[in-house]
Amino acid sequence: MTRYVFTITAGRTGTAWLAQLFGANLDCVAHHEFLNFGEFGIRSQDVGLMGAFNHWGNGERVQQFWRRKFGLIPDCGIYVETNHALAKCGLIENLELLPEGAEVSIITLQREWLAQAMSYLRRYDFYNMSTVWLWYLDMRYQNRIVSPAPFTDKGVLGQIAWYMAEVEARQAYYRQMFGERYTFIDAKMEEVTTEDGARALLEQFGHNGAVEMPEKANANPATPSPIDETQVRAFINRLKFDPEDLARKYILSGRRLDIRGDSVPPSPSSDIKAP
Repeated sequence: MTRYVFTITAGRTGTAWLAQLFGANLDCVAHHEFLNFGEFGIRSQDVGLMGAFNHWGNGERVQQFWRRKFGLIPDCGIYVETNHALAKCGLIENLELLPEGAEVSIITLQREWLAQAMSYLRRYDFYNMSTVWLWYLDMRYQNRIVSPAPFTDKGVLGQIAWYMAEVEARQAYYRQMFGERYTFIDAKMEEVTTEDGARALLEQFGHNGAVEMPEKANANPATPSPIDETQVRAFINRLKFDPEDLARKYILSGRRLDIRGDSVPPSPSSDIKAP
C-alpha cells in the first residue's frame, strides 16, 4: 500500500528543496509541482479551483479535481508531493478519496516570518492578484479563519501578514480536525535544511544512515525589496497571534473551511492584533 506525503505550508518555505530531499534519500516518487502545459486543473490547482474551494467550499468541482488527480498517482511505496497550494484547495478534506487503508503523512512546514515576508516582497508576489489567486490566499474569500479586519488598511504588508497568519491557523485547524486520522509532522525550514534536521525528518519515513543534502532550490534572485527590511521586521514583531486558539474558536463556532462561509454562523472575532 502506498504511503502518501503532502504538505500544509505557506509557500516560499522550502517545498521545492523538500521534494529533492525525499527524492535523494528515499525509494519514493517525489514531486514538487506539476507546471507543464495541460497539468493545471488536472495534476495542479488552477485559479478557479482555488477560488471555488475557499469561497464556496468542497463542492462537486473541487471533488472532481481530487478524484482525477488521485487517480493519476502511481501505485508505489512512498508518494511525495510538496506543492503548498494543494492544501489550500481541499486536499485534506478529500484524502478519503485515496485507496482504502492508505497511510497519509502531512508535513506542516513553517519558516521564520521575516525571511518569508521578504521573499514575497522581493518577488512582488502580492502585487499581482493573479499570483495570489493561484498560489496563495485572498483575504476576501468567505472561508477564512483569521479575520482580515486588522490588516485591510495595512497595504501589501497587511496582505502578507494576514496570509502567513491564515496558513498557520489552518495548520492548527487541520491538526485539530484530522489529527486522529492522519499523521501530522511539524517541521521548520531553518531546521530541516540542516543535516541533523533532515535526518530527523527522514527517519520518520524509515531512512537510516547518511543524508544527501540537496543544493538550495527555487531561491529568490538578488532583487531589492520594495519595502525596507527594517520596516518589515518592526511590523511583524508587533503582531500578536495564537494560531491554536484561533483554530479552536473557529471550530467551536461551527464553521468549517469546506462549507460555504455564509451558510454557517458568523466567524468568531479575531484575537490577532496588527500594528
